[in-house]
Amino acid sequence: MATGARDAAKEFNLAEDNMSPRGLWSDGTTIWVLELSIRKLHAYTLTTGTRDAAKEFDLVEESKFPYGLWSDGTAIWVTGDDFDDNAKLYAYRLK
Repeated sequence: MATGARDAAKEFNLAEDNMSPRGLWSDGTTIWVLELSIRKLHAYTLTTGTRDAAKEFDLVEESKFPYGLWSDGTAIWVTGDDFDDNAKLYAYRLK
């Protein structure tokens, strides 16, 4: 049962270039955090909060305003808007 109690022991600071987070998803091992300002998907080890740069990647140029994500564990979808009223789901392979 969820209590809503804060669990500070599981918190960690995001990377310096991950200061405009807009969404996150985890497979239970890695947590991916969507970064708005540089259009990038950051990766952190869930248990330690250590950045896992080998799993990170940049988003496509067309996704000028990424703001949400979800994954099935194989692909990850990122919502995006190109400021011309063209909302789109961008798909990226995780494996």
